Amino acid sequence: MYESSLDKFSGFVDNDPENDKEIGKAIGAFNELDKSGNFTSTINPNDLTELPIGLKENKSNVEYSIVVTKAKFTPEYALINVYARVATPQQGAENGKKHCSSEPKI
Repeated sequence: MYESSLDKFSGFVDNDPENDKEIGKAIGAFNELDKSGNFTSTINPNDLTELPIGLKENKSNVEYSIVVTKAKFTPEYALINVYARVATPQQGAENGKKHCSSEPKI
């Protein structure tokens, strides 16, 4: 399973409570996605009815993933909340991987 403690990210953020909150949301979203297995190879608007949904790809032993947690469509635009994760091989890390997550992009 992926890291679930904010302490493991403390070196990447300035301990800003808002950042910690967003990192917690990203971790939770990826944990939920990993449990559901709701991954796809492409995402189109019709796929955004069951959330979270994600994309995952492995390149050179590095796993790149995104998870969509919210989607709102209007006639003029779409608002989509997305988190990204990069899992790199890391000796001694949990499950042999080290994870970095990004803040949401809306």
